[in-house]
Amino acid sequence: MSKETIGFVGLGNMGHGMAKNIVEKGFPLTVIGRRNRKPIEDLLARGAKEANSLGELAAALAAKQIALVDAPLSRTPKDAWAGTLDVMVGGEAAAVARARPVLEAFAGRIVETGPVGTGHAMKLLNNFVAMGYAALYSEALMIGAKAGLSAKVFDAVIRGGRTDCLFYQTFFKYVLERDRDAHRFTLANALKDVTYLASFAQALGVANPVGAAVRNSFAQAVAAGDGEAYVPMLSDFVARWNGLPVAGEN
Repeated sequence: MSKETIGFVGLGNMGHGMAKNIVEKGFPLTVIGRRNRKPIEDLLARGAKEANSLGELAAALAAKQIALVDAPLSRTPKDAWAGTLDVMVGGEAAAVARARPVLEAFAGRIVETGPVGTGHAMKLLNNFVAMGYAALYSEALMIGAKAGLSAKVFDAVIRGGRTDCLFYQTFFKYVLERDRDAHRFTLANALKDVTYLASFAQALGVANPVGAAVRNSFAQAVAAGDGEAYVPMLSDFVARWNGLPVAGEN
């Protein structure tokens, strides 16, 4: 059985790893990137082809029967490279079934969410919960430090308990080990996601007060010029805002 021909647009931190897994698992792949040639050259070496323009890529696909699904992701660039992303996919059952072998090339878990559009709705909620954790951890660490409780003590209580989770563990890999690459998702992107959530809630006509508080934490960091820092680093900025020292600084 022949495999679907894939056109892939966008080869950034997430896209490069996803495309790598698609071509390595035998799918004919055509890619298009932007200024950074490194991921393009890497994928060409793995057997992909390159389109010169979006128009060229679309003309090559337009003659084929195209099915639409929305399939946003969660997890990190490390998971994209390993092929272990979480995917939330919305669409008609037949379209999702057709897309599933491609999604399985880079996903460790696939959750069907309903019609087209529900995948992105669930993505917003997933990111809201994650960024909410980040804001909570950062404030809790700051209050604990003011009260004389170290991050190690905080971690000793939370880790392995009912409020432990994978997001907590990557966040605290930075807090405790200062691993800057533990969770490579920028504060600017986090702000973008919680801003999308605010717009979504407004469109639905619902109150979103917790979302507003979470958004303000990220907006303050981005406004201060720290938008390219990664999400766990919010804990450092919240500490500084409250006159507390940050690990590794005098």
